[in-house]
Amino acid sequence: MTRTFDPAFHEKLLDLLAASNYVPDYLEFCQAYSVQRDIDGPRLNMAEAAEIFRSCGVSLDWDKKFKVFEFDHEEIGGWTWFGSLVVQRYDMLEPMIKGEDHKAGKSAGSTLLDIAIDAGERRSPPIGIWAPLPRPQFDGNMDTMRRMIPDLISLFRSIKDVLRRGWAPAT
Repeated sequence: MTRTFDPAFHEKLLDLLAASNYVPDYLEFCQAYSVQRDIDGPRLNMAEAAEIFRSCGVSLDWDKKFKVFEFDHEEIGGWTWFGSLVVQRYDMLEPMIKGEDHKAGKSAGSTLLDIAIDAGERRSPPIGIWAPLPRPQFDGNMDTMRRMIPDLISLFRSIKDVLRRGWAPAT
């Protein structure tokens, strides 16, 4: 069954994360990994990154063609939630979260950056996020990825903790 993005469930996700410490945690995560490398620098070793995920004990699906790692699948409130790390051109990193209701064919989620922007606007007081937009950066050193991947998993698990406390959508 094809899952359709459901704006109402996405709004619920944003409200839950706005009421949590997610936005400051995301900004802190990006600040910790903010050193960029030149686009001609060393490339991210995808096989080694996959091994780092596996060594952290999470479930992992690796789409080699599209350079995407999906990790740490868990059912919460009747939905399956998972994180993903998309490795874009020049090894730009785009972490994401997605939830899927397989029975109703619905989904919610987005990039962690987009969620941080939208959840930040809902906070009181709001937390504004402007250019340059914060994303974790690969600095050309796989030692950085050995630190970043466990921190990304920890950030994702903190999101799942929020979902466990508040995600109970009626389907």
